[in-house]
Amino acid sequence: MAPSGDDDVTLIWLDGRGTQEEGSHQGEMSLRSTTVATDGTLGEDVLLDGRTCDCCQTSLVQTTDALVAAYRDRSHQEIRDISVVRLVEGTWSEPTEVHDDGFHYPGCPVNGPQLATRGDTVMVAWFTAPNEQRSVKAAISFDGGVSFGDPVRIDDGQPLGRADVEFLDDSRAVVSWLERTPAAAEVRIRTLGIGGSTGRSITIAETEDSRATGFPRIAVVEEKLFVTWTDPTEDGGIRVVSVPLRELR
Repeated sequence: MAPSGDDDVTLIWLDGRGTQEEGSHQGEMSLRSTTVATDGTLGEDVLLDGRTCDCCQTSLVQTTDALVAAYRDRSHQEIRDISVVRLVEGTWSEPTEVHDDGFHYPGCPVNGPQLATRGDTVMVAWFTAPNEQRSVKAAISFDGGVSFGDPVRIDDGQPLGRADVEFLDDSRAVVSWLERTPAAAEVRIRTLGIGGSTGRSITIAETEDSRATGFPRIAVVEEKLFVTWTDPTEDGGIRVVSVPLRELR
């Protein structure tokens, strides 16, 4: 969810009301939106996309004059690339594709996109695997999410995905992801400049490569980047590491 006015917030969600159809045919997951006012009043229930990936996470951010939502789309040919929709002056746009990855997959990869914004500069990070070639990518928009430039590859060659992204300042962002290793997996980060340049890969921690590791999340607070993830071991729990921004190159 994200603020959409002085008195309400806008929410988006994956909606399964169309998945239960009569007979043997399974219906389709959709992306929908509504608003919630400060007094709890719900706004109009709006269909944003009638056919989406079943369970990949969604993301919603606010630009100067719009809201931008990112999600994993699903074509009738089972292409599951990333799309965005924008809310401008109370009206949602038609879905547009971030990049033509051509990721064909006969199920949900449970690996959704994440957005970050600084004014009208929007960055999106996501996992994709066309032709079983796995990668974590990021792309930048300078027009509030109307269009995105060519993606930049972020990972180190063996990604599990589960990406997140945050801006560090007006000229740089940082992307986090899980990278598979011979031992299991690592939580890693890398900076990405708005001009497309990338910094060095930094390993934050070793972890497991299971679903139980969850989706690492990052946040910038004052002069530090906080990275948090789930440690699924017996003595584990929620782990948090902070990195001074001056160390991110």
